[in-house]
Amino acid sequence: MKLINQIKQLTNKSISSISSLLNILAFTIFLYYSLLPHLAFSKSYNFIADNNIADNTQTQTNLNNFNYLIDKVFIVNRSVPRNIKAKRKMIITAYSSTPEETDTTPFITAIGTITRNGIVAANSLSFGTKIQIPEIFGDKIFVVEDRMAPKNNNKIDIWFPTKEEALKFGVKYAEVLILK
Repeated sequence: MKLINQIKQLTNKSISSISSLLNILAFTIFLYYSLLPHLAFSKSYNFIADNNIADNTQTQTNLNNFNYLIDKVFIVNRSVPRNIKAKRKMIITAYSSTPEETDTTPFITAIGTITRNGIVAANSLSFGTKIQIPEIFGDKIFVVEDRMAPKNNNKIDIWFPTKEEALKFGVKYAEVLILK
């Protein structure tokens, strides 16, 4: 029995150490992409300038890999209670970083950050507002960092890594929780 308890303690310490290392790695990658976008996403700017579809495809692949890594490595404590400021029924749509769906800088949000998982565009909410859409995404928290065309006032547009995923999401009508 004592040996089993020692093995359990050793296993828990190993898992905790690995988790810490993965969080450090993910944070380092996040800083690289946040602080050095001119290096990390230079190919997306080349696409805009040169209209070279191969560069944009490679950049999109790199961005998808990065978003997958961030989703899988960061450990989020979902049990923290969230204060709800308001609830609204809204139309939920989806978009991706393709030139036909965005302006001339498809990988840059309206506030100047890089598009990534968890970003939404909304005209009726202030930048930085955190929201949840529990009917569709459970406890996942989104942040308003982008805008839509002026005619879209009672909508939320969720960013997806690919146009195919955005089209698959379609249009939904759901309750949105606006967090404090």
